[in-house]
Amino acid sequence: MQNLKRILSIYIRKLKIGTRFFLFQVLAIVIISFCTIFYARLNISRISDRYINQYLQSEQKIVADNLSMYLEEVVMLSLRYKNTEDFYDILKNPELSEPERAAALKETASAIQPLVSRSVAGAYLLDYDQHIYLLNGASSLPQPDPTITEQVSDSPYYHIGKVCHDADGNYYIPVGMRFYNFYTFQEIGTLLFYLPQESIVSVFDELFPGSGITLLTDADGIILAHSDTSYIGKSIGDLGIQLSDPYSAVQQTPIDGQVSFIAITSLSRASSRIGFSWRLITILPCHVLYDTLQQLQRLLMLIAYLIVLVAALLSFHLSKRLTGSIKRLSNKLRNLGEHTLNSFLDQTPRDELWDLEQGYNEMVVRINELLEKNKQEQIKKRELEFTALQAQINPHFLYNTLDTIGWIAALKDQPEVEQMVMELSRFFRLSLHKGDLFIPLEDELGIVSSYLNIEQLRNPGKFDVSYDVQPDLMQIMMPKLILQPLVENAVKHGVSQTSRHGLITVRGYHIEDDIYLEVTDNGLGIQNKETQLPESGYGLRNIRERIQLEYGKDYGLTIDSREQEGTTVQIHIHFKKTVV
Repeated sequence: MQNLKRILSIYIRKLKIGTRFFLFQVLAIVIISFCTIFYARLNISRISDRYINQYLQSEQKIVADNLSMYLEEVVMLSLRYKNTEDFYDILKNPELSEPERAAALKETASAIQPLVSRSVAGAYLLDYDQHIYLLNGASSLPQPDPTITEQVSDSPYYHIGKVCHDADGNYYIPVGMRFYNFYTFQEIGTLLFYLPQESIVSVFDELFPGSGITLLTDADGIILAHSDTSYIGKSIGDLGIQLSDPYSAVQQTPIDGQVSFIAITSLSRASSRIGFSWRLITILPCHVLYDTLQQLQRLLMLIAYLIVLVAALLSFHLSKRLTGSIKRLSNKLRNLGEHTLNSFLDQTPRDELWDLEQGYNEMVVRINELLEKNKQEQIKKRELEFTALQAQINPHFLYNTLDTIGWIAALKDQPEVEQMVMELSRFFRLSLHKGDLFIPLEDELGIVSSYLNIEQLRNPGKFDVSYDVQPDLMQIMMPKLILQPLVENAVKHGVSQTSRHGLITVRGYHIEDDIYLEVTDNGLGIQNKETQLPESGYGLRNIRERIQLEYGKDYGLTIDSREQEGTTVQIHIHFKKTVV
């Protein structure tokens, strides 16, 4: 931000007064235009929100009134049941058997129910003797809970039970009330209506077709009716909706990642007083109701885009003038990379860009120095490569000479000489190994084998050699010539110094990714117990340093020696490289 202010300050200072005025005028127009658009959109949103709230409340009020009328039909039906004295006579008639009494009750109810059969799917009568009679409706209706009698007795009006469903997946809202003689007020049990959810949903299902969701809840927010039956019985809190205390309210709440209008309307106060404290809730995505405002919003956005376009054109024109010096610097940098290293800039005027130009000049000087240094290094590199090429001639001459000696020994029938020369030739080939720093363990063991074979020819019968290396380690890559010096020490300072028959054992094994190589001899051992690894010889120190440089301080050499019994030297490396 500070750099931008600095650059603008430099170029504005170079502008004429008329140009400055023009620039400030354009900026003022842009700011005023955007403020106007923002203010207009803000007020339009407020007006539209107020209109939408009124619209939702009015539409839901109509549906709530229709539901209240539906419940009035249920109330009227319950009164018709209560006013029919035949129910009381049938229940009090001791001469009727239970099947006869059930049939008589059902026949009496059939004369009442068809008048409003759409409102109530079925009716049950539960007397105080725990008898349950189906007065009206299909036999597939779910059986009522007998405990509803106790719940109804605690309510002076209607009691809403838990939503239930039959085997066909039809849902019902149980509505219970005390069943008593309207004239004598003698209670005979509980009258239970099953209100079909299908009829209730049909009242509000078409409120906002294809866009919104409307549902019916009780006073505690438990869903009683919904077009999607999987929501029935759940709390609206699971949908992120909080019930409000007002009789009717509209709120905006994020639902499923999008802001939606939540319209909540209670049924009429008369319905609430008799036990139907239901609430109608509509969830409507905001973008559905804002469709009518899209044209105006598009117009405002078009204006904004035009302003941005004009501002962009002006910015382009101004930036073309403001970045003249930067382009000049860019051209010089291009010349620096493609043509010459003497592309210095003019150091005028002394403004903020002068620091950048000064840094460019210093960079050119530094690059010249680095190029000269690199040139000298390349010359030295070519000299070293030539020296290395000459050094490669001597090993090849040595190999060929040893091979020739071997063939001559074979022709002269000198097998010992032939074997020693061939082993020596193999030893040098594997040791030099084309100058590689890493070789397979198999080749390292070849070097060890050639060396020990030569020593056995020099000292026949003095010692034996044993190899115990896991086969899966043969192809691992390891630093060259770290095992052979240990074997050489075992021969010179171990088995050659004792009068008993010597034995040298070379072992190799791994524990997970840690590799251990051991050389053991049965020689005299190390007499000075205080001798530590760094002072035990240049060869061992060299091997340890090479291992630690390659694998880290946790790896290296360890020595275990017992006087007159022998010595074991262990190499610890990491399973790091393999042959490709």
